Amino acid sequence: KILNVTVTSEDKFFIDGKEVADVDLEKTFKTLAKDFPDGMMIETDGNSSHGAVVKIMDNARNSGITSISVSEF
Repeated sequence: KILNVTVTSEDKFFIDGKEVADVDLEKTFKTLAKDFPDGMMIETDGNSSHGAVVKIMDNARNSGITSISVSEF
C-alpha cells in the first residue's frame, strides 16, 4: 500500500484529493505512515518547483517513510 501525494504547478500539496498545508506535512505523514508500509509516490506537475518536492521528501523521511518515488504528470 503506497501513499500518493500530489504537487501542483502552484506548489500546493494534496493527499487523497485533500489539500494539506506545507506546515502540516510532517504531522500528516507521521499519522499516515503506519497505514502505508510500502512507502510514498510523489506525483508532481512538471511546473512545480524542485523545492516543493524536496520539502515533501524531507518531511516524509522525518516521519519514518524511507521508500519514496517521484513521477511527473
